[in-house]
Amino acid sequence: MKKSKYFKFIASSTLALGLVGLSNAQSNNQNTVFAASTYQVLLTHNSYIYNSIGHKVSGPSLKKGTKQKIAATKKINGKNYLKLKKNRYIKQANTKKVTDTTSYINIDDSRQVYLKPNGEKQQLWVTGKNKIYETMITSDGMTWYRIGESKWIKSVPDPDMDITDSTNKPAASNSENNTQTAAPTKDMLTTDYKLAVEKRFVEDVNNWRAQADIKPLTINPELHDYATQRAIEAGNYHEKYHTSDKHTRPDGSISAHGEVETGEVLTRNPNDLADDAFNEFIYNDASANWGHRDLLKNSECTRIGVSIGFAGMYGSDDPVVTTMFIANLDY
Repeated sequence: MKKSKYFKFIASSTLALGLVGLSNAQSNNQNTVFAASTYQVLLTHNSYIYNSIGHKVSGPSLKKGTKQKIAATKKINGKNYLKLKKNRYIKQANTKKVTDTTSYINIDDSRQVYLKPNGEKQQLWVTGKNKIYETMITSDGMTWYRIGESKWIKSVPDPDMDITDSTNKPAASNSENNTQTAAPTKDMLTTDYKLAVEKRFVEDVNNWRAQADIKPLTINPELHDYATQRAIEAGNYHEKYHTSDKHTRPDGSISAHGEVETGEVLTRNPNDLADDAFNEFIYNDASANWGHRDLLKNSECTRIGVSIGFAGMYGSDDPVVTTMFIANLDY
């Protein structure tokens, strides 16, 4: 389907991605770090850049026809502005939203998955529609697509691969498999589904931490229970107000543990939802100054708990189930 556009804007909703650092959580500090979902706009006029109080910033203007990544919205002196980065804004009136920049590859055959371009083959094949997170062209001229953490495929089938022979081939896997055409429903949010999301997300994070020689995180039952409660709270808040709760609990307190939060569209395969959240935190976190990524990479963190909660139905013609994804970390 950005899907979900991790953090994502689904239909007219404003799901958001946020962060509570460990020091913030321990001090119950109200000055939490919060980042809205990033999306792109097209400039319909040349646009000056302004600071947070609406004063022009010296330097060249942004040119009509260029695309800009937006981190948040802000009303300044009664007018709507779009945040580019810290203390840098443009007028919303000079833009129009780019609806979807997500890239996919539709695979009619069955495609071998590799750990990296020209790297080791995995015992995994994919088919159908797959999201592309990264593209690389190697020295031999081959185009490769990253469709998940340490999951790369070639842009074309291997010439020596007999796609009709599946005798020794594991079942194909993909994010929108053609055999799974029915839309996900709220009743899929079972305990088993949530545990599967947690398991896969922690595996993704630990594989990534291992590349930097950082000790793995351990799933902690207490943090899992806490994340489950926070996901319910954040989901209820989003369903009612169509925005993030900014890690604020119903009683007004801030999350008691380090916390990353994002919105995800429910998928039939829990691994896909977990992979999407991971890729959002690790590779698409520039708008939060990479705060979510850095918390997940914090070598002092040893424990983690993950869960998701129902966040509402969005879309009129083809409504989708949205969720709030919560991961809590601690020492």
